[in-house]
Amino acid sequence: MNDRSILQPEDYVEPACVLCGDPYGAEPEVKSVPQQRILEKLDDYMSRRDYAGAERHLLYWLEEAKLGRDKRGQLLIRNELVGHYRKAGDRDKAFASAEEALRLLEELDFSDNISAATTYTNVATAFNAFGENERSLSLFEKARAVYEASPRTSPDLLGGLYNNMALTCTALGRYAEAFTLPGGPAGHGTGGGPDQRSAGSGLGPAAGPRRSP
Repeated sequence: MNDRSILQPEDYVEPACVLCGDPYGAEPEVKSVPQQRILEKLDDYMSRRDYAGAERHLLYWLEEAKLGRDKRGQLLIRNELVGHYRKAGDRDKAFASAEEALRLLEELDFSDNISAATTYTNVATAFNAFGENERSLSLFEKARAVYEASPRTSPDLLGGLYNNMALTCTALGRYAEAFTLPGGPAGHGTGGGPDQRSAGSGLGPAAGPRRSP
């Protein structure tokens, strides 16, 4: 006969979930997606102009990131999807991924780092492409605050941001604001610069523009 005055394992070990194998109440382990490999394969699709393949690739890894509770991976992929759908002219899907990217920034508490600035810029560029200039300028301003405060920001990155901001101000008829930006409107090009990939915080390779197809 067992002596019930002695604790048995079943008295103190939480039962395991039959689906995931983790004890009930335990914090699930994050299973990170292979960010570098995802980006390299994406570049391969884009170099062959296989845009449908690129979308399938991103959506597959987005689901994997969700299953693995990898919010950083989800943010990286959402940023890529924003740019992909912008180039494809799909407003609804671009905006859906944009809103998800902004939501993930809040959940990750990334509102003031370089990865946040990258996301703000990518989302603002998408909003601008579809005529949402007020929303676009607001996000460009957020990106500017982060980039100007960071010693890691390259001059080229800031130049591209100022370019997009000046053109957005011009589209809104806010010419005085456009002229206060470094270089002024006369020094800016045609806008719609290349997408950016996140830097730091485990969100991909070093900062800088990525290739456009």
